[in-house]
Amino acid sequence: MSLLTYKRIDKVETEAGEVHVKTMSALDRGKFFDVSKEGGGSYEGTYKTMFFLLSKTICDSEGSLLYSPEEIEGIDADILEKIYNKSAVLNGIKEDSLKNEVKN
Repeated sequence: MSLLTYKRIDKVETEAGEVHVKTMSALDRGKFFDVSKEGGGSYEGTYKTMFFLLSKTICDSEGSLLYSPEEIEGIDADILEKIYNKSAVLNGIKEDSLKNEVKN
């Protein structure tokens, strides 16, 4: 296993079936914080940030990404919240770190 190819992949059980989430690359994590800053804490910005994170982490069991942010907008909100929570923990995204990034 190489440092350049390592991705941790976790399974998430939802009412609609099983999905997987993976760790983001350093570049995607940086873009994630850029998207969160652009949102400025607004509701629309919060959802854009959530959709970005999920588009970079929802994957198949091999780690291939499955959805664009636009596709994620149509997924059931309760299911998305469950997947988002797992993905945020896996990627070390905490509400406090988001608030700090938005401020700076």
